[in-house]
Amino acid sequence: MRKPGVSFHDRMSSIDIIIRQLASGGGLKARVMRGGALMGCGSVIEHGLRFLRNIILTHLLMPEALGIMIIILAVNAALESFTEVGIREAVVQYPDAEKSTFLNAAWWFAAGRGVLLCSIGILSAPLLASFYHVPHASGLLMISFGAILFSGAMSTRAFIALKKMRYVRWVVIMQGSALGGVCVTLVLVWLLRDIRALVYGYIVEAALKLTLSFIICPFKPGLKFEKAQTKELFRFARGMAGVPFLTFLFLQIDVFVLGKVVNKHDLGLYGMAVSLAGAPAVLISVFINPILMPAFAQIQDQYGRINTALLKATRIMSLAGFPLCAWVVLFGSGLMHSIYGPAYGAAGSVLAILFCATVLRTMASPIPAIYLGIGRPALNRIFAAIRTGIILLIMYPAILLFGMKGAALAGAISMAIAWIFQVRQMRSLTKLDINKYGISVLTGLAGAGIVGGVGYLFRSILGNTMPALLGVGAISIFISGAGVAMVMRDFGSFEDAAETGIEKQGKTDPLLSQ
Repeated sequence: MRKPGVSFHDRMSSIDIIIRQLASGGGLKARVMRGGALMGCGSVIEHGLRFLRNIILTHLLMPEALGIMIIILAVNAALESFTEVGIREAVVQYPDAEKSTFLNAAWWFAAGRGVLLCSIGILSAPLLASFYHVPHASGLLMISFGAILFSGAMSTRAFIALKKMRYVRWVVIMQGSALGGVCVTLVLVWLLRDIRALVYGYIVEAALKLTLSFIICPFKPGLKFEKAQTKELFRFARGMAGVPFLTFLFLQIDVFVLGKVVNKHDLGLYGMAVSLAGAPAVLISVFINPILMPAFAQIQDQYGRINTALLKATRIMSLAGFPLCAWVVLFGSGLMHSIYGPAYGAAGSVLAILFCATVLRTMASPIPAIYLGIGRPALNRIFAAIRTGIILLIMYPAILLFGMKGAALAGAISMAIAWIFQVRQMRSLTKLDINKYGISVLTGLAGAGIVGGVGYLFRSILGNTMPALLGVGAISIFISGAGVAMVMRDFGSFEDAAETGIEKQGKTDPLLSQ
C-alpha cells in the first residue's frame, strides 16, 4: 500500500532507483525491461527513417503509385500468411530448440515453404496484376516475391537469440536490415522517381535480413533430424495453422476490397493513413511478440505471474495510448496535411479511426502472446477466426456506405467484439479477474479526457493550425509519459509474484492438461 503524502520528487526518485536495478539485474523482469529498451531504441531509429521515407515518397510519387505498391505488399503478405505456421514461435517455445536436429527441421520446413510460395507467386503474378487493373506492374510483382524466398531461408539459430533474450543480436538483424532497406529505397526513389524504387528496396531489406541472420547467428543446415523433435515441430505448426492467415485477413482485407472499389489515388491516401496510424502497432512487433512471448514461455505454468504481467502491461498501454487517441481525433486532418501534403488532409478522419483501432489491437495483443508462450497456439485461432469473420461480414457494406472511413470502422468494430471474447477466454484459462482487467483497460481514459478538453479549447481559439496541433500533441505525450512512469514504479510485481505464491492460482486448470 502506498504511503499518503508522497511527493512527486519522491515518486520520480523511486522510478530512477527501479530503472537502475533493472539495468543491472539478472532476473526475468530485468531482462524483459532491458530487452524492451534496446529493441525500442532500435525501433525508434528504424521507424523514424521509415517515416522520413514516407514523407519523401508522398512528395516525389503520386498517390496512385503508392496505391499500386500497397497492393503489391498486400499480395505478398497474403501469400506468405496463407501457409505461415509459426516457425519462430515454435523455436522460442520448445524447451530443447537449441539442438541442431530441431533447428535443421525448422530451417528446411521454412526454406521449403519459401521456395514453394515464391514459385506460386511468380506463376500467379500476371493474373493478380490483371485482377487489380495494373497489368503494367506484373513484372514488379514477380520480383517482389523474392522477399518471401529470402525470409524463409533465415538462420533458425537467430530465433534462439530471442528465446535466450539476447536482444542485441535480434536488433542487429531486424533493425539493421530495415535500416539498410530504407536507405536503399531513399536513394533509388531519388534516382528513379517511380515505383521500382519501392520494390527494389523491399527486396534488398529481405536479402539483408537473410545475410545478417547467418553472420550474427551462424548456422549450417544439416540433414540430421530426430523424430520426436520433428513431431513436436509439426504439432506446434498444426496448432498455428490458419492463425497467421486469419490475422492477415483482418489486417489487410480493407486494402483488397478498397483496391477493387475505390481508385488507386484514394487507396494511396488510405495507405498513408494506415502507415501513420500504425505507430502503436510497433509495440506488437518490437516489444510484445519478441519480448513478452519468451517471458511468458519461461513462466508458462505460473498463472498468477502471467495475470499480474498482463494487467500491468495493459495499464501501461492504456495510459500511453488513449491520450494520444484524443489528440489524433482532434487533429487528424492537420497531421495528414502537415506530414504528407495538402492532398492527404482529406484522410484525417480515416487516420483518427485507424489510430484508435490500432491502440485497441495493441492493448489486446499480450493475450495472444500468452497463448503462444504457454504452448497453446490453437487458442489464438478461435479469437482470430471470430475477429476475421466479423470483418469479412461488415467490410464491404461499410465501404459502400462510408468509403474509406467505413473500412477503418469495420476493423475497429470487429477488433472490439473479438477482444471481449478473448478476455472471457482468459478468465477460463488463467482465472483472470475481469474487473481488474477492465480497470486496467480504462485507466488511460482520464488522460484522454484532459487532452480532449485542452485540445478542444486550443482548436476553438487557434483553429486547426500548427501551433494548436503541436501544443496539444506535446501535452498528450507528457500525460502519456507521466502515467506510464507512475505505473513503472510498481512494475516489480511481474518478477516478485513468484515469491508470494500467486503462481499457484489456477494451476490445475483442465485446459492445459489436455
